Amino acid sequence: MCCCKSSRADYSVDEVVWSVRAVSRHLPKATCLTQAVVAQRLLTRSGHQSWLRIGVAKDPVRGFESHAWVECDGRVVIGASH
Repeated sequence: MCCCKSSRADYSVDEVVWSVRAVSRHLPKATCLTQAVVAQRLLTRSGHQSWLRIGVAKDPVRGFESHAWVECDGRVVIGASH
């Protein structure tokens, strides 16, 4: 059980993350950003405090790179691996 579940939550953090990942497998262009935005919105609607994080970098070899993830209670709940 996730420790960031509030008393008014409709869905647990694990349920939200599972559902976003399950649906994303069927959407060919579901990027880390789309998954993070949807997960953060659903977590908020379920009463969980979470943060959408976006990181960008410019690598001389690989060029511009970006990644999005969601944190809840100090841990990454979606987007941990890039």
